[in-house]
Amino acid sequence: MILPRRPVPEKIASFLNPKDILALARVNKFLRKLLMQRSAKHIWRAAERNVDRLPPCPRHLTNPQYAALVFSKECSSCGITVMRQLDHILGVRLCNACRAAKIVGLGYAPPSIRDYVPTSPNVKNLRTTESPFALKSDIDELADQFWDLPNDYDHPDVLRWVNKKLRRRLERMKHATALARYVHFTSIARDKELEDKKLSRVIEQVLHRLGDAFPLIPIHRVCSRLRARGWKNEHMHMVCEDSRKAWYSLVHVSKPVTDRVWERLYPELLRLLKLSKRRLRATRARNRRSARYKLVEEMLAEMRATKPARLEIADTGLELTKNMGTTYMPLPILGELLQYHVFKDLVETDRSLDATKAKFRASTNLINNAISKWRSRFEGYLIDLVNDGRNARRRDFLMGNELTEETVPFSSQLTTASYAHITPGNNVLFRADSVFSYNGHTPSFYPRSFTSRFGGELTVTRPLGGGVTILDVICSSVEYHAEGVSYASALLKELGRPDASYIEMEALGERLICSRCPSLVVHTWTSLISHVLHAYNCANAIGSGFRQRPDIIYNNVHDWNAWSERPLARLLSDQELNTHNIATCSYATGRMVECRICNDLAIGCPSSRKFTMLHLRYCHNILQPVFGEHYFEISDKCAASGDQVLGTTHTLDLGD
Repeated sequence: MILPRRPVPEKIASFLNPKDILALARVNKFLRKLLMQRSAKHIWRAAERNVDRLPPCPRHLTNPQYAALVFSKECSSCGITVMRQLDHILGVRLCNACRAAKIVGLGYAPPSIRDYVPTSPNVKNLRTTESPFALKSDIDELADQFWDLPNDYDHPDVLRWVNKKLRRRLERMKHATALARYVHFTSIARDKELEDKKLSRVIEQVLHRLGDAFPLIPIHRVCSRLRARGWKNEHMHMVCEDSRKAWYSLVHVSKPVTDRVWERLYPELLRLLKLSKRRLRATRARNRRSARYKLVEEMLAEMRATKPARLEIADTGLELTKNMGTTYMPLPILGELLQYHVFKDLVETDRSLDATKAKFRASTNLINNAISKWRSRFEGYLIDLVNDGRNARRRDFLMGNELTEETVPFSSQLTTASYAHITPGNNVLFRADSVFSYNGHTPSFYPRSFTSRFGGELTVTRPLGGGVTILDVICSSVEYHAEGVSYASALLKELGRPDASYIEMEALGERLICSRCPSLVVHTWTSLISHVLHAYNCANAIGSGFRQRPDIIYNNVHDWNAWSERPLARLLSDQELNTHNIATCSYATGRMVECRICNDLAIGCPSSRKFTMLHLRYCHNILQPVFGEHYFEISDKCAASGDQVLGTTHTLDLGD
C-alpha cells in the first residue's frame, strides 16, 4: 500500500482553527515536532483563514505565538494562566511579575531610536509622569542594530534601516487595529451567546413554574393588562406569529391574573413584545419601501406616457409618406435605474408618499440625466458592435466592399425635437442599414425593436439577482448582423436613399416588393429585410442538397451580390400599389402546379402556373419548361392541404 505524501494529521489540521492546532501540538512529541517546525507554517495560515475576521499572523510573531496570544489565557513569557487582556500593539499578554520585569517606559530607550520603538499606553496603568511603555527586548534589539550602523545619518545604510523600522512600526499599528476589531467582534458575539442562553434558561424556568402552577385561563385577561400598559393588538399578534409556543405558554394561566402573578409574568412577556416590536418596525419599513418603489415606478410610467422621448418624421409633403412615422426611445424600468443616486434616494430614503412625489417632480432634470446615462450605456454597447462588425467585414467579408467607403450623411427628414436624441456619435444606430439580431431573431433595428423589449419588462418590480440587470441580459443577446447590413445598404443605394433613417423607411408602410422572386407580398422595410435574409439562408440550405446532384442547377436568387442587372426591390407608388393588389387577386385563381425538381427533393412549393414558370426560369435556368418533366399539376385537395398559401412569405422563400 502506497502511503500519501501528506501525513493524515496534517490534512486534519488544515480544517481546524489555531486554538485546536495549538492544543493538538501539546498532545505528544510527534505532533509537536510536526506542527512546530517552520515547514508547517501553511497549516497555521490555513487555520487562521478558518476563523472569521481574524487578521493574519504579524511579522514580529510566530504562528504558534500568535495562536497562544489570541486563543489562550497564558502569560507570553512564563506560561502561567493569567486573566489579563492581551496588548494589541506589543503583542503580549503578561502576568504581573513578567510585566514588571519586561515592560519599561519609553525613556529607557536612547533618544535616537525612540521614534522606531513600538509603544503601548495600555499595558500598564499610565501615570501622568510616565511615558508610553514598550518591551525591553524590543528596545535592546533596536539599540544593538542602531549601534552597528555607520555614524552618519545621511549614510544609505542608516536611511534604509530608518525606513524599514518605520514601516515595521506602521505595520504593527495596522495589525493592532485589525486585532482589536476582531477581539471586539468576538466579545460581542460571546456576550450575545451568553445572553441568549440566559434568556432561554429563564423562559424554560418560567414556563415550567407557571405550567405547574396554573392550567388555563382566557387569554383576554393578560391582553387587557398589556393594552393598559400601551401595547397594541398588532404587537401581540406579531408575538403570536414569531414565538407562538413561548407566547401561549406564558399567557394561558388557570387562575385570575393577580398583581402578584402579573409581576412575575410581565417581564417575560416584555422580552417577547420588545423583540416583536423591532420586527414589526422592520416589516413596516419594508412595506413603506415597497410603496415608494411602486409610486416611483408609476410616476416613471406616467412621465413616459406624457413626455415620451421619441423620433418623428418631419412633414416633408412627400406623397409616399402618408402616415407620420413615430418611434419611441428605450426607457428602462425602475430596477435598472436604482444604480443612480437620484432614484436610489427616492426609493431608499424613508419619507412619506407625498414627499416622495414632490421630490420626484423637483428632481426632473436629474431623472432625465440618469435615464440619458442609462440609454448612452446601451447605445455605446451597440455602437461598439457596429464598429467591430464594420472592421471585421473590411478584413474578412469579401461581399462587404461597400463598407470601405466613407459613411454617408445622416437623414435630415426628422423633426427638430428628434435630433435632441441623435448625435454624431450615435447616429449610425438610427440608420436604416444598421441591422442587429436579438437571440437569433432577425432583423432588429434601434430604437423600435429594443423599445418594445424594454417595454415588455415593465411588469418586473425588482432588478435581477446576482447584480445582473435587464440591460445586461439584452446586451448579451444582441449581435451585429453583417448580412442584413450588406443587403440593407445595397437596397438603400438602389432606392436612392443611402442616408435614410430606419424610422423614415418604416414610415413608408407596406409598399416595398421583392424583385428577386415571383412574390406578391407587399412588405414594410423590416419585413422585406426579414424576407430576403430568410429566403437567402433557406436557399443556401436547399442548395446544399442540389450540390449532390451536379445535373441540377439551383440559383440563390436572393443573393444580393449576384445578378447586378436585376433590381433588389421596388418601391410602389399609390397607383402601382392598387394595380398590384388587383393582380394579386387574379393570380389566386386557377389550377395549382408544382416544380418537379424541388418535389423530388421533398421541397413542396405548390403555386400558380405563372409563379412556377418564373421559379423554373430564375432558380433552375429552365427557359422552356415541359409539363410533366419540369412541373406537374396538383389536385385541389392537395393544394388545400398543403402549407403554402399564395402570397405568403413562406411560399416565396421556398419557391423562388
